[in-house]
Amino acid sequence: MPFLAQGLLIAAALSSAPPAAEQVVIDGTTFTFASSAKSDGATLVEFVAPGESIDHWEKLVSIQCHPSATALKDVINPYLEARKDLIAVRPEFLRNKPGSLDDLSIVLFLGKPGMPQLEFVIARFAEAKPAGVAMVAYSRRFPMGKNVDVSVAMEGKSRWKEQLASISLEQLATSCALASPEPAAKSDIPPPPA
Repeated sequence: MPFLAQGLLIAAALSSAPPAAEQVVIDGTTFTFASSAKSDGATLVEFVAPGESIDHWEKLVSIQCHPSATALKDVINPYLEARKDLIAVRPEFLRNKPGSLDDLSIVLFLGKPGMPQLEFVIARFAEAKPAGVAMVAYSRRFPMGKNVDVSVAMEGKSRWKEQLASISLEQLATSCALASPEPAAKSDIPPPPA
């Protein structure tokens, strides 16, 4: 773990307020830690708005850390592939830094007929140096109907992109440190005594 991330974790442990890693603020709403998971070396941490839960949410912040990724495509391509059947509108790709391709945001609308809601997602993908890719996403759900009103998402898109881009890679790494350890592989579990 980088020295800076270790220092942030120690400072957070000594503070009486909830650590910054356990909270993310978007549009003045404080999202708090709700769940985490590890799989194949990657970490997922999710944060919910007040009064919401991981099972019932209208707004969600997700953070993923992929320490073994070497380029954005290592994370973006599987991310899009996993959602390809739900992409309702062609994704929009936005640069977070002029002239740079190591920090991008993708805007998605996810949903299909028969689903109870349409989901708006703006996801920022950033390369960490010397290796690794972090992702932070802000999602909003809209009730599905004949005329789905997504004007809130269209009006907030640029503002949310800037807010996600302002979250440091150090905070993303510290948030990923909240995740539960990855379950042991079967080969790592000792056999029961004979």
